Amino acid sequence: MLTTAVAAADTRPRAAQPAPRVVLLALIGITFAAALLYTWNIGYSGLSTYYAAGAKSMSESWRAMFFGALNPSATTTLDKLSGFLVPQAIAIRLFGFHAWALSLPQAIEGVVTIVFSYAIGARWRGPVFGLLLAFLMAFTPMLAAMFGHPMEDGMLTMCTVLAFAAAQRAVLSGRFLWLLVAMAWVAVGFQAKMMQAWFVLPAIGIVWYLGTQAPRLARAIKLGIATVVVLVLSLSWMTAIQLVPSASRPYVDGTTNNNMFSMVFGYNGFDRLIPGVIPGAIPQLAKSHLGVVNTTETSDAGHSVYKLLEPEFSSQIGWLLPLALAGAVFVAIAVFGGRASGIRDAARSNSVAVGMVFWFLVPAAVLSVAFVPHATYFAQFAVPVGALSLYGVAAAVAQYRSGGPRGWLVLPSLIAIETAWELIIIWRSSRLMWFTFWPVAVLGILGVLLLVWGRLGRGLAGARAERAWGTAIAAGAIAIVLAPIVWSVCVIGPGGGGSASDAYAGPRSGPLSTFVAERRAAASRHKGLRAPFRSPPDGGLDSQQAMLYRYLTARNDGRRFLFASDSMPISVSFLLYTHDDVLPMGGFSRTAPDPGSSFTRDLLASGALRFVLLNGNTVADQVQQADVLAVRRWVTQHCRPVLSGEFRQDAKGRQELYDCSSGTG
Repeated sequence: MLTTAVAAADTRPRAAQPAPRVVLLALIGITFAAALLYTWNIGYSGLSTYYAAGAKSMSESWRAMFFGALNPSATTTLDKLSGFLVPQAIAIRLFGFHAWALSLPQAIEGVVTIVFSYAIGARWRGPVFGLLLAFLMAFTPMLAAMFGHPMEDGMLTMCTVLAFAAAQRAVLSGRFLWLLVAMAWVAVGFQAKMMQAWFVLPAIGIVWYLGTQAPRLARAIKLGIATVVVLVLSLSWMTAIQLVPSASRPYVDGTTNNNMFSMVFGYNGFDRLIPGVIPGAIPQLAKSHLGVVNTTETSDAGHSVYKLLEPEFSSQIGWLLPLALAGAVFVAIAVFGGRASGIRDAARSNSVAVGMVFWFLVPAAVLSVAFVPHATYFAQFAVPVGALSLYGVAAAVAQYRSGGPRGWLVLPSLIAIETAWELIIIWRSSRLMWFTFWPVAVLGILGVLLLVWGRLGRGLAGARAERAWGTAIAAGAIAIVLAPIVWSVCVIGPGGGGSASDAYAGPRSGPLSTFVAERRAAASRHKGLRAPFRSPPDGGLDSQQAMLYRYLTARNDGRRFLFASDSMPISVSFLLYTHDDVLPMGGFSRTAPDPGSSFTRDLLASGALRFVLLNGNTVADQVQQADVLAVRRWVTQHCRPVLSGEFRQDAKGRQELYDCSSGTG
């Protein structure tokens, strides 16, 4: 009976297809709502200053664009592959450096994700299923926040959706070329967030192998060719950079050996699972232990194996987890329980279903055991979670309507479990969102009671039964989607989407006064980026930095670098808010041996560099690498301190400026 019910659910969405105009209008409405969420605060959406500086440098220098460099002279790369910054750099080149120019590419990527989520659902289960899937994606809190900020996860999510859609097209058309297109999109996603793009590969392979009508050997050979293609395309850019002699390219940040493979597969890859497994990678966890950089709000939960159950993650991406797990169970029943006769394209449909399960489970399993600094790492599995949830609900509805002594209990039980899970999330999340608790509880209980009453009530028949059934489904559906919608809509408030370092829809835990203060601060943050740079271009610098900038520009005499600094925040600020080049020292973590001591001394001797800004010794001696410490020692011994006691970045530390114009001999 279970297999028959799943089979009935598989045909139901195709049975009553709405008119194409209705589908188009509905999809336009959903897409417009999503675009509104993504762009509502685009003028002051905030930015990650480190990566924004890289995007600005890439927009000003083709050399920086190719190498993915932090500064225009390309002396050091970013600590990630910079593919996700290419659209931002192009936008800056076209429109100027604004906060909205940085965020616009991600909003477009979000719209593309919504449209192709519909395409995936419609091809699999019909247009109604596709519209519902697009709706769930539009009102997934994590996506609503993420696509409104300039961050790498937006491009990654779009590419994985496009890749799965192409694989689905390959199965439907039987054309191998579409499988290669899918692999090409995975490779583009690799340039955005490296190994995370490969999480979708098992799903694509399963869809192709199970759904294609060809001999097994032919399917396996073509899948092997496609695997080689995706590996070659994924590794092509980083390999090209690595093949450039080290003296002719920037230093690779995130490493101690100046190796792109150590940065990609160590610092940004396996080191998140097994620290130190890849030689030459700077340990990821060292930053948070030493307090060098600010951790995000979800960093603490990011170490937990149960992070998807924590409110910091579940309120953003985990609302539908019980339904998704139920959908995975129904997929197993459909595939291993035997196929019912008369099901059109059963093999293709089952291949997509199994692919969805693997697209859901692989990132969930890997990221659950890996260190994850913020919730957007899980954004790419939003589509399979939504699709499996709809599949599970459709199968449960089919079982309920088919009757039987046990089948009708599945749907009420599923709604009850899902409602209970959402109530747990609401209760454990911010108190400011508790107003959603009782509506969700009442609607969920009402839906369950009506479903049970509809089966137990002997007097119900005809139109009355249909009204009870319709009311139950409506109540259950609203109970399921109400809280995610409320959380998603929160992004239209000032700062309601978190930040570009930690996109987060809705308030976090804390009192109302803290929430209001955070929103006011977020609304005014980076307000100087809403207008083009004017002369002098120092509107984003604070008073201390502006004083330092005036001092340096009055004495720099057109040198290549305005100054060198072992303070990454200060280097980034000057790269962002001025048109001058800065020489960063120590990389993002301050522990990279960049630049080398001999290189820095050569710059000072040649006159390309005059000023060096050094952090206080207490911080530097704790974390900096030997090469950078050697530079510090040489500068303090041979250069003259200036601005003594006048420049203090903040209450936590002091930076000393040295003039090396007479100390290079």
